[in-house]
Amino acid sequence: MSALEEGPHIGISTGIRGDWVKFTVPYDPLWYLHHAQLDRLWWTWQHNALGRALEYDGRSNNNTSARAKLSDTMDYGDFVSSMYVRQVMGTESETLCYRYV
Repeated sequence: MSALEEGPHIGISTGIRGDWVKFTVPYDPLWYLHHAQLDRLWWTWQHNALGRALEYDGRSNNNTSARAKLSDTMDYGDFVSSMYVRQVMGTESETLCYRYV
């Protein structure tokens, strides 16, 4: 999945510029459209092959030498309680509860 991160995710972000290179990027409505598309691409990739729903590999944000794991914790600050990565791997989970058609 590094191709998704290094391709359309970073490419769009750096191409648009403006607030997209600042911490205020969530204020831009295009940011939501961009991340909704990335989420849909991830969902499509997961559903194109049996067993991909829990594939997860990459560098951990907490330690660049450690591999990312499904048991890693994602901290959302005061927005919602922290969650494990495995809790948000599928859009149809109890946590997220939505489906692309």
